[in-house]
Amino acid sequence: MVLNTIKKDYDLKKVGSNIQLIPKVLGYLPDQAMLYQLRRLQQHKVNTVYLLNQHAPPATIVAVDIETSSKHFLNGEIRLISVYSEQGSIVTTEVAEVANILADNKVLKVFHNAAFDVTWLKAKGLNVRNYTDTMVMSQIIRNTTKSTNSLQALSLEYFGIILDKQLQNESNWQGVLTEAHKTYALRDAEITLKLYHRLYQVIQEKCLDVVLNREIRALPAIIEMNVNGIPFDFQGWKTILEDMSREKEEIEQEILDFFASPNLNLSSPKQLREAFGTIGINLPSTKEEDLAKYEAEHLMIGRLCKYKRLNKRISTFGEKLREKIHCDGRVYGNWRLIGTNTSRMSCKEPNLQGLPSQAKQFVKAPKSCQFVIADYSTIELRILAEITQDQELISAFINGEDLHKKTARVIFNYNEEHEVTSEERQIGKVVNFGLIYGMTAYGLQKKITAATGVLISLEQAEIFRNRYFDLYKSVLNYQDRMLKADIISTLGGRYWSKETSMLKGGAIARYNYPVQGTGAEGLKEALATLMQHMQPNWKLIAAIHDEIVLQVPHQDVGKAQKLLVKVMTEGMQTLIPSIPIDIDIKTATHWTK
Repeated sequence: MVLNTIKKDYDLKKVGSNIQLIPKVLGYLPDQAMLYQLRRLQQHKVNTVYLLNQHAPPATIVAVDIETSSKHFLNGEIRLISVYSEQGSIVTTEVAEVANILADNKVLKVFHNAAFDVTWLKAKGLNVRNYTDTMVMSQIIRNTTKSTNSLQALSLEYFGIILDKQLQNESNWQGVLTEAHKTYALRDAEITLKLYHRLYQVIQEKCLDVVLNREIRALPAIIEMNVNGIPFDFQGWKTILEDMSREKEEIEQEILDFFASPNLNLSSPKQLREAFGTIGINLPSTKEEDLAKYEAEHLMIGRLCKYKRLNKRISTFGEKLREKIHCDGRVYGNWRLIGTNTSRMSCKEPNLQGLPSQAKQFVKAPKSCQFVIADYSTIELRILAEITQDQELISAFINGEDLHKKTARVIFNYNEEHEVTSEERQIGKVVNFGLIYGMTAYGLQKKITAATGVLISLEQAEIFRNRYFDLYKSVLNYQDRMLKADIISTLGGRYWSKETSMLKGGAIARYNYPVQGTGAEGLKEALATLMQHMQPNWKLIAAIHDEIVLQVPHQDVGKAQKLLVKVMTEGMQTLIPSIPIDIDIKTATHWTK
């Protein structure tokens, strides 16, 4: 039955050992997306696959737009909600008037930035079911998170309509509402519905149905994290911040004394370059990521790097973080479903994904609860094994080998009986994660020294690199293909081409996008399933690249652990079925890695 469906809507073409799906009439589909859909169909997992000629829109579609008196739901109210359809419209200050529409599963609600609107509605006690998001649709089509995905920009691009956004600021929604306010809100909803139909057509033309479906199923997880926040003990964290401040001041004085320049401004790139020039070091940049490449060249470069890291941490997670803590003791971030161009999620205002490891001990569960924390083990290397089909990588994961020891043994030219030390294993780990993303011998040399303190020559780093690729030959072949490929794609159907923000030829980021993008897709598959099985008294509080954190009552810890392992394993296996998935899971009263 499944193959009959394929034959009806697609032409099957055999190329070598691969089968390609060519959609009839609609034209081009990239290889990875074809193979992905074919594999899913052959596994009879058709419930989450929407073929182009089968995916009919629901009978009733409405666009919804809200206007609020504040940027954050904790600090304001919904002043106006507009519901627009081709059959009629509603604009009201009483959100309860449209509660039935919002909760009706038979009506598709279209938002532009549902992460904002649905978060507000949920926080104010309204149930929103069956919704989609035109901003997410645009992000999928463009493969970029830039501001060109705004309603105003898309309205101009697709329809030549200039939207008047003079009333956009929340300060305009705090007083008496006029007909102008209602006209403004309804116009946004009208354009959103118009945009949905246009973008839906583009999604189909570009064969991105399966990508959109996954993203929309994962959206409730974003809403949940926005509403839940995380509990944070700032008073405890404050003592660590004070220690950091003292250390920062000591390092600053150390650098000033070394250069005998009491007025040297460590925030001035010009002054810093001039200071290091006096000791024969010409720095191309004083940005932290650039300085890190030169840490081994002089003690003061390492000290400056440490100063900058401390300064950034104090600035980002000091007073700015304290101001974000609500009276209930929780910090509420602004989570985004597609926060990077590889489709990873992100969090801003504040960046809870970037919370320093030292601060996580102060993310404390309420007394009646515990945290259940699960993360994928070496997931990027497992994805690499699936993408490249490298037999050495595959056999290592299937046989449960320690991949970092395996790599260390090869690069040091040890036999099987030789015991690898913990330091050598750490070097193997640096090589594994460095070379899959195109690190040069020079970069590898610097990274090994920075990570382990071991000084190696450039020649030795080159030997490590050559021995790595001698072992994992398919990884090198994959990288060669990616450098000049016309299409770069994930295992989940997302792809980059000249029509969708293609990376420049030869860019080493071409290695990273398929791996990181697939990891993001696997996590979203897991989150989508998780949200369908969450208990009412459980809270999803964080999801960070390869990690999920739940806050659950003590009596539910065992049940939550089993569910997390199940959904995370199955979610990732929809994309990498031939590689075992390993989940590290723990429970704690505070957030711990």
